[in-house]
Amino acid sequence: MYAGPLIRATASRWLNVAPCRAAFHTTGCGMSQEVGDDGLPKDYKLKTLKAGSRRLDTFVNRASGKSSVQVEKLILGGRVRVNDDVHTKKSYNVQKQDSIDVWIGPFPENSELAEVERYEVRLN
Repeated sequence: MYAGPLIRATASRWLNVAPCRAAFHTTGCGMSQEVGDDGLPKDYKLKTLKAGSRRLDTFVNRASGKSSVQVEKLILGGRVRVNDDVHTKKSYNVQKQDSIDVWIGPFPENSELAEVERYEVRLN
């Protein structure tokens, strides 16, 4: 029986100018984020989703709740990264252990900070 992929979703803030490979660590990139007792960010959410396809656009659509048109604009605009690499092909097949970062936009108070949603894929 296919149980569907597990996607870990987190909204995070980080400096978009700092070379950082781990968005959720509180050291090394000049970031500060509230972390709970379990070591995960306080806004961490675990979602279990069923997806009929492993395409990047389908995963981002299902995980974020954004429309297909919004997801397409994000992907084609280079605002979606898979394992820290920009993917502009919406037909990319998501692999097990992929980390997908969706750049939402800069904060109005500080244009050097950006809001990012991260989805970690676990295929069952």
